[in-house]
Amino acid sequence: MHIIKRIASSLVVFGAVGRRNLKEKVALLGLLLAAPAIAGTDNNLTLTGVGSQSGNIAYIFVSPGTSGGCSIIYIDITNDAGRGMLSIALTARASGRPIARVDYTGGGGGPCNATLIQL
Repeated sequence: MHIIKRIASSLVVFGAVGRRNLKEKVALLGLLLAAPAIAGTDNNLTLTGVGSQSGNIAYIFVSPGTSGGCSIIYIDITNDAGRGMLSIALTARASGRPIARVDYTGGGGGPCNATLIQL
């Protein structure tokens, strides 16, 4: 909290530092640091690989890549939805079928995280 107060007090956007202005500056700082959430949907992707790391994250390699710029899409397998998506991805890989649709968050230079995978 001390660091946030120091950063906020160094902002000169709202003028003199007061209790109310400090809160406004902290809110502004949060807005400036927050990256916009990017979401995407892509269709008919070829699944070129499947893997797992750290015991709770799986990933798929897709070609030609998503419109959000991702060739790797991560799947959180700590819940039933993620394990279901991994099952669908493994079925696609084993059968050689393309992924009909994948929805994801992220991209734009950051990691893509699957929210839907459909055969």
